[in-house]
Amino acid sequence: MKTFSNTTTLLIFTMLLFLGIVYKINQEHKIPSIDSIPLTSHQPLTLKSFYGKYTLIYFGFLSCPEVCPTTLKKLAEVEKKIGGDQINIVFMTLDPERDTIDKMQKYAQFFHPKIIPVRIENIDQQNAFTRFFGIQYRKIKLGESKLEYTIDHTTDIILLSPKGKIMDNLHHDSPSSVYVSTLQKYLKETSQLPKENL
Repeated sequence: MKTFSNTTTLLIFTMLLFLGIVYKINQEHKIPSIDSIPLTSHQPLTLKSFYGKYTLIYFGFLSCPEVCPTTLKKLAEVEKKIGGDQINIVFMTLDPERDTIDKMQKYAQFFHPKIIPVRIENIDQQNAFTRFFGIQYRKIKLGESKLEYTIDHTTDIILLSPKGKIMDNLHHDSPSSVYVSTLQKYLKETSQLPKENL
């Protein structure tokens, strides 16, 4: 009976130790809610920082040869046409390994000073963030190129409501006039809502 009791105690102790280790690992890798994931810019941000306005988020990277600069140029046109302080335009890198905030800031300002560059430092959090918005991306090795790799990625622009709800996916091939008319439609609808619903 004593042997059985010692064995049982040892099993219980081992089980508790195992559960403690699993809990610690889970806590260390716990992903915050999407709107609480830290976004690095020239000041600490989260998705909540953009609440209160319609927000356009574009996911890309600085070494992108064609699609990213073309899309950012269109988004700059949207900012110029909508004007005022009615929208946020966010450029999020999918290549934080190479894209520093200083480099991103210079790049974004080339298109428009109001484009906000952001990056996510933690890769697990970045994957959770992109997955939430339906953004897929992967590294592709370039062999002998000095760049070493490029990134294949979803090129849609995500439109969020002032409360952070996904309102639309805008295709990068669409002209900027489509982005403008879509935003104007939502802005008009929002202006007609009671304040408590904004």
